Amino acid sequence: ALSMALRLGALLVAGNLAFNTGLESTSASSATVIACTSSFWTLLFSALLLGERLTRLKMLSAACSVAGVAILVAGSSTGRRGGRGYHHDDFGVRSSIVGNAFVLLSAVSYGLYTVRLKQLEPEDKKVPLPLIFGLMGMLAAVFAWPLLAIAHVLHFEHIREPSWSVTVTILLNALFGVVLANVLLARATLLSSPIVTVVGLSLSIPLSTACDVLRGRTILRLPLVIGGVFVWISFVLVALGG
Repeated sequence: ALSMALRLGALLVAGNLAFNTGLESTSASSATVIACTSSFWTLLFSALLLGERLTRLKMLSAACSVAGVAILVAGSSTGRRGGRGYHHDDFGVRSSIVGNAFVLLSAVSYGLYTVRLKQLEPEDKKVPLPLIFGLMGMLAAVFAWPLLAIAHVLHFEHIREPSWSVTVTILLNALFGVVLANVLLARATLLSSPIVTVVGLSLSIPLSTACDVLRGRTILRLPLVIGGVFVWISFVLVALGG
């Protein structure tokens, strides 16, 4: 159980680290839609590691998801407003490209992570899922401190005592955005399939787009709507295929 938690935890930490690093240099909409390319990687890893058949419906669903991602990224890049990494100058373009590259790396990590989760299905009856996540949290708490110290020394991240409001926000995000979300993700993966779970996560796109619009970081344009529709169609297709 410990080695299992170590392997899964490494993938999960890598995915979260890459995503949050990329989010510093790109918009929430772009980050979310690029992360949705994890459906392609999940499909690939499922074929390689689980021996699942690449049916036409699954491939059509992945293609539809990628098409939706491309449309949404194009729409969000032409509709950005101000802020670091959102100007159409040289620095902004480079910053956005680096951010998108980190988010793409997180998509690959999440794709492999969900497939590894599915491989735990025979072990789920022997080792309870909450125990695995508890071990993952323990390992992260023990081994993450040296990484934080290194990041502080290299001025990549500054460690300081957070305020009370920030502490409450971190705790709530850890409880609902990390623990609960990942437990639900793991259970959904075991009950269905990795590709259904990952494509289902892409339905968060309308919410992220709405947040960017409300915050004035993205202008709502037709490509965003069309891209969102494509992603919804991909979920319906993969659900039918599952």
